[in-house]
Amino acid sequence: EQKLRPGGHAAVGETSQVMFLDEGRKWIRDDKLAVAKAGPTAETGVNDPSGATPELGKVLLDFKINSAVEQIRQLSKPQ
Repeated sequence: EQKLRPGGHAAVGETSQVMFLDEGRKWIRDDKLAVAKAGPTAETGVNDPSGATPELGKVLLDFKINSAVEQIRQLSKPQ
């Protein structure tokens, strides 16, 4: 069980998912993560990503993918 704060753009959830997908560490700028911890500003527009991990990103992406597959299966059933 994860105790995640509500997020938004570039918060824990989004940042974790990108971290999981970004094996080469090209998309996440570690030097900007500390600045974002202050919360959204007009300059950054991002939320607090602290607590983001690639492992959490995998869990969240797996959930999204499994949910999408189940919806497709439900919609594909003959009526």
